[in-house]
Amino acid sequence: MDSIRSKKRSNGMWLPKLQTPEDSRVSKGMRRKRFHEKISMCVNKMAIKTLVAMGVKSLALDHKGILGLEPCLICTTPVRLAYDEKLKRYTVRKCFLPQQLVCALVQLVTSFSILHRVYLPLTTLLGNKKSLVAYFDFMDESLVNFYIYFYFYSHWFHTEWIEELVVSVQTTKLRRFSTLQCWQAKLFAFALGATTFILSINWIRSVHGISLSSLESFLASGESNAKIIFWNNKDTKMSTITSVMAIIARFYNCLYHQMIMNSFLPSSMLMIYWIGKDFFNGIKQEKLDVSEVLTLYEEYKLVIIKGNNYCSSYLWYYINVILLFHGMHLFDTLNYNEFWWKTSMYIYYVYTWLNLWLPVSLLIHTKELKRFLWKDRNYLTLERRQLVILLHDMIPGLPRKGIKAGEFSVSSGFCATVISTVWSNSMLISLSKFTSRP
Repeated sequence: MDSIRSKKRSNGMWLPKLQTPEDSRVSKGMRRKRFHEKISMCVNKMAIKTLVAMGVKSLALDHKGILGLEPCLICTTPVRLAYDEKLKRYTVRKCFLPQQLVCALVQLVTSFSILHRVYLPLTTLLGNKKSLVAYFDFMDESLVNFYIYFYFYSHWFHTEWIEELVVSVQTTKLRRFSTLQCWQAKLFAFALGATTFILSINWIRSVHGISLSSLESFLASGESNAKIIFWNNKDTKMSTITSVMAIIARFYNCLYHQMIMNSFLPSSMLMIYWIGKDFFNGIKQEKLDVSEVLTLYEEYKLVIIKGNNYCSSYLWYYINVILLFHGMHLFDTLNYNEFWWKTSMYIYYVYTWLNLWLPVSLLIHTKELKRFLWKDRNYLTLERRQLVILLHDMIPGLPRKGIKAGEFSVSSGFCATVISTVWSNSMLISLSKFTSRP
């Protein structure tokens, strides 16, 4: 067989190689390996794009041209994801100067709406200091709107927070365990963008009174909002440009806080969750050496650190918002008949479940490492000091193992406390409304 495969023609050309059964198995294995590598690369590209996803995404599989409606294109952030041909990965870069200028202008105009959103509940509180609802409303509006400036600050001056997470997701050795399908990542990006856009449209319609029925009513509602946020009298005639600027301010005001809570936060947590879940499931299914698993576990903790640097403040902000917002509006689905508002509340319930379930589920998956050490008595291969440190690392709720909210590890006990607090606040506010009736 070898003589046939190595035989030369008289003209110097090689004869085609005859494929043996061993070669067939090797080639199939190589094709399977390359296929999984392509799927893993594609999945991580989708996850990285989802981190800054806003709008309906149209994603291509080629790394040289991923198409989509990015935040920089709708002027919500001055940074963008760009593929570096030399490094062969995505990096975070500043947008082009015209885009940065438009983004800064949009954020400046939005500030008028933000200040009015805080000023209105403040005047209500000062006029009725005995109302518990007024205190909750003022704290909720202050937190929701002023945190937008932290978002501005981080994306203008601390892009390294995003860069570290984006790089760690692409370069981590844990990608070898990835089982996520491309269509799942694309579907998630589409759902996030569409839901965030729908919620933003519903808020400017129901909260700010922007009419979408006709162009005349649209501009008229914009004029009334312009008189409010630009501090003009009711009798003042506003130009069409000013009315449009007011509508832009209201829309981006809603878009920013919807995007922070309902797009950036679940996106960043899901990237960490996918990587961690597949890793812990992988060590359960594959036969790996103890030293290799411990090395990969250190890699996992590094991804957790980079992820928490970016999303822990967002999660802490989100938890405080739901304590206030759901404390006031938990029973709105029962008390209101307006279809779109009830739909928005149901969507918020799903987001609350998702943003609390992801960190808890990831912590549950970390228990697979303890089972791996116990399996076949793998712990006997470790030194005593190394084993003690590793067991201490497995204490439930340890921040190095999972996603944090501020300085708190989000465990099942922590989530139970949040849910019970929301319920208590809601009952307390409902009681205060009932007792305040004449």
